[in-house]
Amino acid sequence: MLLALLLGCSMSAPYTGLVQAEDGRVQMVGEHGERYRVIPREGAAPLAHLEGCTVEVTGPRLGGRLWADDWRVLDAGDGSMPFVGILRRDGMQWTLRDRNSGSTIMLDPDSMGGLEAHDGDPVLLIGYILGAHRVNVVRWKALIDEPPTGSGGAPR
Repeated sequence: MLLALLLGCSMSAPYTGLVQAEDGRVQMVGEHGERYRVIPREGAAPLAHLEGCTVEVTGPRLGGRLWADDWRVLDAGDGSMPFVGILRRDGMQWTLRDRNSGSTIMLDPDSMGGLEAHDGDPVLLIGYILGAHRVNVVRWKALIDEPPTGSGGAPR
């Protein structure tokens, strides 16, 4: 029995569900109603800001706890697959390395609004493609503890 528990905890697998955040705790509700308390590891802190999004979290699970080693956003809560990553300014160009696809996308600067205040922060973007790796931002959300300072607003 103990060996089964240790092996179960050491094996990593993907789990998909809807993020719920309550009282500083992050939970993921699976498609069959199962609930896991998500314990973010290094690089997974933005999960706490993805309430209402459907995510895939990879990591070991023991009982009702899931340790998040890796993650990606499958649905931004409105049916769209967002772009998620660290916002960077390179000269006059704004870029984001999308953790979902691994691609670096360029953002149309005229569509960014207050998003410019979040250089270096993890963000979630919803937008449409203008051309090769170029995106027009429609909505955004900063995935940090302090509230966004811009006018972009959070996707719902």
